[in-house]
Amino acid sequence: MKKNAIIRFLTKPYVYAIIFSIVLIACTTYSLLDVFVIPHYISAATDTSDNSDTSSTTSSSASTETSNTGNVTTTSTSYEDDNIKVTITTIEKYNTTIYVADVEVSSPEYLQTALANNAYGTNVTATTSDTAESVNAILAINGDYYGANKTGYVIKNGTVYRSSVRDDYENGDLVIYKDGSFGIIYENEISAQELVYMSLQLLCRTTVVQRLTI
Repeated sequence: MKKNAIIRFLTKPYVYAIIFSIVLIACTTYSLLDVFVIPHYISAATDTSDNSDTSSTTSSSASTETSNTGNVTTTSTSYEDDNIKVTITTIEKYNTTIYVADVEVSSPEYLQTALANNAYGTNVTATTSDTAESVNAILAINGDYYGANKTGYVIKNGTVYRSSVRDDYENGDLVIYKDGSFGIIYENEISAQELVYMSLQLLCRTTVVQRLTI
C-alpha cells in the first residue's frame, strides 16, 4: 500500500516540477556560496624575508618586522623611526570623516602587503586589524579583493600568485616598482613574469584606472 501511494504521488503532473525546482535552487545556492562565501585555500603566502630582492609579508603597510627601527617616536597620529615616517591627518568633507596617511620610507621594502590568513586563495577573508596585528604592521589599509575574481595578476612582495590576464584588461593596475616608483600597467601589454622582475607589488580593482584617449 505504501509503495502504491508513492507511485501515485510520483505520477502527479507537478511533482517533477517541484523536484526540479528544489534541485535547481540547491545547485544555484551552492554555486553562489562557492563563488562568494566558501573559502578555498590554494597556497600559503610565500615568505620572502630571506630574498634580497623582496621583503617579508605585511599588510599594505610599513612594518617593524623588517625595519631597523633605531630611535622611535610615536604619537596618537604619527610614527617615526630611522626608516619609516607616518603621519595621519583627519579631514571632514562631504559629510564624511576622511583619514589621510602620509608615508615616507627609506626603501620600498618597507611598503609591503599581506594575504588574509597568510594564504592565497578565493574567499579567504580577515579583518584589516587582525592581518595588521599578525605581521606587526605600523599602518595597514585594506587592499584589492583579488579572491572575488578568477582572472587578473596577483603579485605580492615580489611573488606571482596568479598570472592570467584580467577580463577587463582595458582598466589599469597600480604597480609599485622595486626602485620605489609607482606606475600604471595594462595586463594585455606585459606578462606577470616580466612584471615581477621590475616590481614588488601590484594592486588591481581597488581603484579603476581607465586609459584615456586624447
